[in-house]
Amino acid sequence: MPRPADRDTFEAAFRAAVAAVLPSATVEVVVRTMVAIKLRVDLDENRFIDAFFNERNHRTDLSLIEGGRRVFGYDNLGKWH
Repeated sequence: MPRPADRDTFEAAFRAAVAAVLPSATVEVVVRTMVAIKLRVDLDENRFIDAFFNERNHRTDLSLIEGGRRVFGYDNLGKWH
């Protein structure tokens, strides 16, 4: 997926990706600000995916949360934080 320019482009691309691999899943907007968006995909009662995008610095975070703990995560910052 090319790097999106803004939060609305990120949201559209994320929704399309989720629909392609999890057609029955729904994407919920958790937070939307002027420059950022956080989305959630509930997988079951114990597991969900969070996605975050900030258009100011093009930060993208993806996390798989299971039982309240992050079991997998990715971000594109390229340094320890």
